[in-house]
Amino acid sequence: MIDVKELRSGNFVKLDGIQSDFEVIVDVYGDYGVGLRGNLVSNSKEAISPISLNAEWIKRFGGIWSIHNLVIELSQRILIYFYDGNISQSSIVQDGKVLDLGAGRIKFVHSLQNLAFSLTGQELELLLTNTK
Repeated sequence: MIDVKELRSGNFVKLDGIQSDFEVIVDVYGDYGVGLRGNLVSNSKEAISPISLNAEWIKRFGGIWSIHNLVIELSQRILIYFYDGNISQSSIVQDGKVLDLGAGRIKFVHSLQNLAFSLTGQELELLLTNTK
C-alpha cells in the first residue's frame, strides 16, 4: 500500500491485477487514485504498491559501479551514491559536497524519482528496461 499523496505523474508503481514489471502513472487524481494513459485505473490505495529500490532499478536509471558504489549522475553537479551496493546507505553529492540525508533512506523507486526531480527539475530517465 502507498499513500497516493507521495505520487506524481511519471512515477513507477505496481498495480494489483496488472501483469507487468511496472506501470507508469500518467495522472494523479487528488489523494484517491491514479491513472494510466488518461484512464482512472485505481481508486483504492490498497491496489497501488511501491516498487522497492534495488541495484537492478538503479542500473535501469543509468547507475554505474564506481569501485564498490553504485552511482547515478543526475547532472554534472549532482550525484547520488549507494554505498557498497547497499541501497539502505546513500548520499547526495552536489558540487563536491555531501548532502546529509540523515536517518532517511531512499526505499522506493518513486522516492528516487521524486528526489531526482526535486534536485534537478527533470525526470529521471529509464535507460534500461531490463538489466538481466
